[in-house]
Amino acid sequence: MITTNKFIGKMIFLFVGALAFTACSPEDGKDGIDGQQGAQGEQGPTGNANIIASQWIDADFSNNTDYSYFYIDAPDITQEIIDSGVILAYGKDPFGAIVSIPFVFGKASYYFAVEPSGRIIFIGSSTDGSNISFTIIEQVRYVIIPASTGGATTKIMNRLYNGYTEEELKAMSYDELVNVFNISN
Repeated sequence: MITTNKFIGKMIFLFVGALAFTACSPEDGKDGIDGQQGAQGEQGPTGNANIIASQWIDADFSNNTDYSYFYIDAPDITQEIIDSGVILAYGKDPFGAIVSIPFVFGKASYYFAVEPSGRIIFIGSSTDGSNISFTIIEQVRYVIIPASTGGATTKIMNRLYNGYTEEELKAMSYDELVNVFNISN
């Protein structure tokens, strides 16, 4: 009797399973492809998240001196950018290699300073006080990365700049920065 009950139970189970399987066929309903196209969404940002990058600008260092500088107008630099953003600078040598500034090559030290009035000062100085030629940097470029908005969260997370900390941004090579932020070269 137990064997017959088990057999009948298995048969009912198989019958219900087969019925459920055959009841769901593609011919019974629409396949979803026939739905109407929704409205086109807004175009998203280009990936540079409010980043400002200058063009390459010819350097104007004096030669045969121990200290030289020149200014570049950068109207996007404000006190707010100085206080909460990141400003990076790069130099291009005569062979097209790009280096981060500050940069030291031989006796020449290159660095920059910013003014809230919207100027960047590129500076070359001799590391030993002797007169030298500041010819290794032929062109300069700056990149401004405003702080991401986020209030207290931004402060807690070490002032994130579009997902990166200031230290991570400064450690990036020029090529990495261009690729990460989709900056035209």
